[in-house]
Amino acid sequence: MLWLQHFASGWDKWEEKAETTPCSGYTPYAQSPSDGAWHGRAFGSQEVTAEKFRCVSVMGFTKTLVPDLLGRRSVLVEHLEVVMHDNFGGLDYWSVSESSLYMATSHLDL
Repeated sequence: MLWLQHFASGWDKWEEKAETTPCSGYTPYAQSPSDGAWHGRAFGSQEVTAEKFRCVSVMGFTKTLVPDLLGRRSVLVEHLEVVMHDNFGGLDYWSVSESSLYMATSHLDL
C-alpha cells in the first residue's frame, strides 16, 4: 500500500522524484503487532489489510510512480491527487472529465 504525500520540505526546483519518507501526518493505518500486517480504513470506510505499507513523497507526473507499481499483483494507492496527470489538459483528459460530469449529473441528485 502506498500513501502519497508532498515533500515536507517543499521544493526549490522542479524535478520528478518519488522517495520513501516518514509519514508527514495522520494515516488511518496501523501495523498489527500480532501478524505484522497493516490494517485500516481505505477512503474512510472500507476495511483494508495489507502486508506492506509505506509513505511516498512525490513530485512529478503519474509516470513517476511506475517503478513502484511494476511487478505487483495488486496495490492500493491513496492520495493519487498528489501527482500531476501526464496528459492534463489534453483531449483524453477533457473527454474523461466530461464523461465524469455527465455520469454525476445523470445518476446523482445534484
